[in-house]
Amino acid sequence: MEFLGPIVIYIAGIAVVIKMFQKEGLLKGLLGLFCLLYAFIWGWQNTNETSLGLPVKTWMYIWTGAWILGLVLNFAASSGG
Repeated sequence: MEFLGPIVIYIAGIAVVIKMFQKEGLLKGLLGLFCLLYAFIWGWQNTNETSLGLPVKTWMYIWTGAWILGLVLNFAASSGG
């Protein structure tokens, strides 16, 4: 079950990168693909963008929630002894 978190993070990241390709074009889309930190920052800066179908805000909530949940579970597992 520990593989579920990274899969959710990866899917949400790719969804944001696809939105980035649609809005910003090829070069910024490739930058987001190779540097997901850039895509993460771009996603939070464009959370109110609704012209691309499903709002980027939804994907950013999923992406951030998966990161936080992964950190909490990792911490709980490592301190559990």
